[in-house]
Amino acid sequence: MENIVEIKELFKTIDKEEILSDINLQIAEGEIYGLLGPNGAGKTTLMKCMLSLLTITSGSIEIFGKNLQEHREEILSQVGSIIETPIFYENCTAKEILEIHAQYMGKNITELDIINTLRMVGLKNTTKKVKEFSLGMRQRLGLARAFLTKPRLLILDEPINGLDPVGIQEIRNLLQLLSKEHGITILISSHILSEISQIADKIGVIKNGSMIQQVYMEELMKENIDLEEFFMSHFLSKNQEL
Repeated sequence: MENIVEIKELFKTIDKEEILSDINLQIAEGEIYGLLGPNGAGKTTLMKCMLSLLTITSGSIEIFGKNLQEHREEILSQVGSIIETPIFYENCTAKEILEIHAQYMGKNITELDIINTLRMVGLKNTTKKVKEFSLGMRQRLGLARAFLTKPRLLILDEPINGLDPVGIQEIRNLLQLLSKEHGITILISSHILSEISQIADKIGVIKNGSMIQQVYMEELMKENIDLEEFFMSHFLSKNQEL
């Protein structure tokens, strides 16, 4: 399969501190890639670099076979994202938020597209204002905004934060549907390793700004290795108990 994302020898320095060091990463078309690492490891910084929210210090990012710095607008028009906590106009409804986003993106989005997208993420009340939303509802709206333009690539930073178990399962099923049936490529970070183990095709582990290992979930399953065990093995010393 063709690689949708190609990151080579990426470094990012902020205030003379190296935040990302020699990151190399490939994500194939239609793949779900789970990005794992503790707080402060560099996951969000890497995602921000992929969205041009931060400039890279050196190295290269190619998305859809094109250099991000040279084709920024063209690439980002085909990318949906959630980075950190989604921010909205508090006095708007969910439907109005998506209408504003469609106008901003310059996409031909119909009212039916918006209603169907809200239903996909479990937001059916079109009259409640965002200021009345729970954290879980805000996450659902963030996902709806990311999905709305039918992107080729989704970059999702902790997208199930604040969701209850039913909501988590619904979003898991939705991401699998988008990947397997619609061919959308997904990069997702989450602290809930059990969820990543159920949806990811490939995972990468970041520690102190460096990619220390990338592996296909299929390989771990063949070796009967639990994802949590695999993850923790990179962060606990040998004389510590799991």
